[in-house]
Amino acid sequence: MAAAWREARRSGVAAWQALHATILVRLALLAGRVFQALSLFANATVSVASALILSRLVDVAAGLGLGGLALALAAKETVENLFGWITIFADRPFSTGDWVVLDNRVEGTGEEVGFRSARIRTFANSPVSAPNGKVATAVIDNLGSRQRRRVKITLGLTYDTPRGRLHAFVDGVRAVVRAHPRVSPEVQKIHFTNFGGSSLDILVYFFRDVPNWHEELAARGSSSPSSCASPRQPA
Repeated sequence: MAAAWREARRSGVAAWQALHATILVRLALLAGRVFQALSLFANATVSVASALILSRLVDVAAGLGLGGLALALAAKETVENLFGWITIFADRPFSTGDWVVLDNRVEGTGEEVGFRSARIRTFANSPVSAPNGKVATAVIDNLGSRQRRRVKITLGLTYDTPRGRLHAFVDGVRAVVRAHPRVSPEVQKIHFTNFGGSSLDILVYFFRDVPNWHEELAARGSSSPSSCASPRQPA
């Protein structure tokens, strides 16, 4: 920047105006970052006093001239990650061990949130570190905090299944689902829904009252519709 300053003084008014425009653009970028930081402070319910302190620090950096401005621009990612950490700590969108999906791209279990980044352990057992500034603004789907686990499957019966036996099969599946102690009684939908390409489709839709994936796997076998009456049995 110092070299550009000297060159502008030698080159005349046009170069000086170009340098002036560049400085204004950089100041605008810095102002945008400052407002973003203050907004994150507000979202994280940080005190007004802390926000005023941050504003004064930015004023001091700007008062140092172009060198201070360059330093502030260089440190913008560090500031973003710091405020991202504050936002994550305040909002707690996930906890250690939760099954999370970030922006429909990164999926795994939350391991740690540091000052700079959050670490997610994918189901391929590889650690993924995401900057806190990105995590704070990401869409986070916390599958680990679900109150219930949804089950949605489609069962198919052959087209030569008589109508009475189809209804008997549906009633059998419905009885198995209703009788299971880990199935929520609030939502249970078992119905014939569609003529599929090669089958008569039966929708099975309900929720399991299980706290984690391991218990969900254990509950799957005991609530499997395979134990209900066969459609080949008499209606």
